[in-house]
Amino acid sequence: MFSEELGAVIQVRAADREAVEAVLAQHGLADCVHYVGQAVSGDRFVITANGQTVFSESRTTLRVWWAETTWQMQRLRDNPECADQEHQAKSTTPIRALM
Repeated sequence: MFSEELGAVIQVRAADREAVEAVLAQHGLADCVHYVGQAVSGDRFVITANGQTVFSESRTTLRVWWAETTWQMQRLRDNPECADQEHQAKSTTPIRALM
């Protein structure tokens, strides 16, 4: 997802997984397919490896971390109070988007 190489991440219903894998295999892409996770309804982003949790954090916290540099630049470039208000909203407003 954060690479400049060609690729795609698709979300497939569990009931359709085998059918999607079969279509990809028909087109010679079976070796290119990797299961990377599943969507959840909670606010946690969790990475596991070999059954062990190696990273766990709230999406809200990750959103604030991701926006940190932009916020600091906005404070210098724009009205600092407005930049602070926008940054505060990111840490208190629930994420209601496809992630």
